[in-house]
Amino acid sequence: MNPLDPNSSFNGPLTPHQYRQNDNSSLIPNANGAKNASVTRFAPLVLAGIALLILPVTIWQINTQQDIRQQASQNLPTEQRAIAKIGSVLITEEDVDLEYTKQQNSKTFVATPTSLKSQILDDLIKKKLILAEAGKRNINVSENEVNERIKLLQSFENNNNVNADIVFDTLLEEKVAAAVSPSTQAAVAYSNNNSAPTLSFFETIRSGAIDEKSLLTAADPFAKQSNDVMLVNNLLIPSNSTLFSDSANLDISNLEEGEISEIIEDNDRFFIIEAVEKNSGEYDSFEEFITTKRNESVELLSN
Repeated sequence: MNPLDPNSSFNGPLTPHQYRQNDNSSLIPNANGAKNASVTRFAPLVLAGIALLILPVTIWQINTQQDIRQQASQNLPTEQRAIAKIGSVLITEEDVDLEYTKQQNSKTFVATPTSLKSQILDDLIKKKLILAEAGKRNINVSENEVNERIKLLQSFENNNNVNADIVFDTLLEEKVAAAVSPSTQAAVAYSNNNSAPTLSFFETIRSGAIDEKSLLTAADPFAKQSNDVMLVNNLLIPSNSTLFSDSANLDISNLEEGEISEIIEDNDRFFIIEAVEKNSGEYDSFEEFITTKRNESVELLSN
């Protein structure tokens, strides 16, 4: 019998391997198929690795390009970096950033967030207009005035962390506001304690002030006897004073010269105001002055 014949009795379990007729090729792994499966399985990992390698380079390139643009902007002449012009005075992006830092009461230069740039630019334009008007009118703020206002603010707010630069700007604004719009030169009695006993003191003070036609004369004995009663003389109060709320500023501006106010409760404090001197000013309000000057002299530049 032919051992190679599939039907041969020799083609059995004992048949030598070289004579077996069964096709075992399907049991032999396909090398190419296994390789393709391996590549497919590891492809996402490979792509992720490549991305991790590329990402730092991309970020570095973006940051480098931003630094180059920023450096190029800083190296431009001031005229080309300007974003606003007030007469011959230019305002740049750097000015806006510095103003933002100042308003944040920080000693470190911080770039202004984009969302705030427009607001800070408006504040800076207002400040430049105030400085220009102060120069025209020879209005100055002394170091002693700054120190006195700091003491007053510390008394009002019970806070020792008062920024002198901001106080200077506020006082200069108030002085310009008093020169161009309605303001009141006043004597003030006040207390940070708005309790019922303090209210009784203030009722007595106001009654005596009306009789004597002098708030300071009537309030002085109480101020000497009690820490709850304090006096300020010759306080300049423009219509936009930051010491009082808007409603209190309105009450004060409506006082006639020589008139003594009712007891004003404002920001959890008691006040009595005597309008010693009134100034009408050239504009109906400080806001009207700023708007007029802005329309006359401010040019916004495209950048």
